[in-house]
Amino acid sequence: MDDAIKILLLEDNAGDVLLLRETLRTVSEFPYELHDASSLEDGKRLFDSAYFDIMLLDLSLPDSRGIDTVSSARQFAPELPIVVLTNLDDEAQGMEAIRMGVQDYLVKGQADGRTLARALRYAIEHKRASVELQKARDELEQRVRERTAELEHALVALQEEFDERILASQAVEENRDVLLKVGELIPYGLWICNAAGGLTYVSKSFLEMTGLSMEQCRRWDWAQCLVLEDREQLRQEWNDCIARGGFWDRQLSIQAKDGTVRTVLCRGVPIHDRTGKIVSYAGMNLDVTDARQLEPHTRSAGKGNAA
Repeated sequence: MDDAIKILLLEDNAGDVLLLRETLRTVSEFPYELHDASSLEDGKRLFDSAYFDIMLLDLSLPDSRGIDTVSSARQFAPELPIVVLTNLDDEAQGMEAIRMGVQDYLVKGQADGRTLARALRYAIEHKRASVELQKARDELEQRVRERTAELEHALVALQEEFDERILASQAVEENRDVLLKVGELIPYGLWICNAAGGLTYVSKSFLEMTGLSMEQCRRWDWAQCLVLEDREQLRQEWNDCIARGGFWDRQLSIQAKDGTVRTVLCRGVPIHDRTGKIVSYAGMNLDVTDARQLEPHTRSAGKGNAA
């Protein structure tokens, strides 16, 4: 059956293997194929020869006993979701296995067919969600690195083109066309501010992200879009950043005009005059709310002696 869930069972007790097969047969709407092995070594051979969706793992095998069995199984099947099988007096090991990253544990003989089927389905979906979340995180981090590199390149070009006087006081008004072009290059909330924190330029994406007007941004009213508990802390951190002359790298919670709260990654780099004094900062805001919302629920279904 192409849609059957492929189960790799590592269990050396023939009676327990038979019991699992009979338990799963009671769930007509749960198509499955169960392949069993009585040792880790035999389980590895099975795993290498066929595709499996999930592993049912007894912690007491002839060639491995206790919680180390999880680590050994992970060595040859690192991406396969695992549900651990424990005896009634070994539930502590089941919880330890959860802390090691397995998806669930079940007490032998304590789960009916539907509970077992539900636990297997949940473990597969939970593992899939975790993989997708990690992929989304990796892609987001790569995108942040790429956009940061683009921003730094654009800022170097600006610094080479503008003389010290323009960088210090007239970059926005006298070179608006250049800034607008940079704003188009960086569609993730470009901003430039003076050393005091007053915004002298923001891109259209920045205004759309915060729901503020340009006038509000210039009056430092842009801090009003932060959630209340972050405002004073942000001002103090900004002053500390200026004193150090370092890079600005913060995650902020912004309350948009429609009342929704967005998570924003805010990064900036200092701009120096020819004496080395910081005259302004330039950076970008990247909305990472959607990536954070991919976080899967961590509750475990069918755990323990659920009936």
